[in-house]
Amino acid sequence: MKKKTKINTAEIIVMGFFLIVCLLLFIDGKIIKPISSDAMRFPGVIMIGIVVLSVVEVLTKLLNGKDARKQEKETGREEAEVEESGEKLFKNPKNFLIALGMTVAYMGVIYILGFLVASIVFGICFGLVYQYKKKILLVIYSCLVSSLLYLVFSFLLKIKLPNGLLIDLIIR
Repeated sequence: MKKKTKINTAEIIVMGFFLIVCLLLFIDGKIIKPISSDAMRFPGVIMIGIVVLSVVEVLTKLLNGKDARKQEKETGREEAEVEESGEKLFKNPKNFLIALGMTVAYMGVIYILGFLVASIVFGICFGLVYQYKKKILLVIYSCLVSSLLYLVFSFLLKIKLPNGLLIDLIIR
């Protein structure tokens, strides 16, 4: 039997948000500040992957949602099973809006504090907002993951991540 899914508006909004971010990044990288093709290779592949997966996810949700509504109408049942992926974040619209707001703020703070510092702060704040119990591990994980990402992009992929306005002022 095919599993019925309910269309979750928040999930569709998130996928739309990712599509808009990818479009803005593409415009920024190709038109506003042209980036060399070598530097654009890895982010371009990731961007294309995000766009493809977002479109597939939205279409799947829309098509499955129509099937679920049709079956509910035929059987007279009002209830549809909700998918378990991302259940905690999408169950409560307040959680979704908090996560979305924090992510948007993070993208802005990157240009002020730089990628490394902003990522560490974002990771810690995100964990605190969602009540992660082990605070020491939260700080350690945030520092390790952010540092690892910074090292991979800077040295392995040769992609310069933003230092931030404050770091630039301190260094100069």
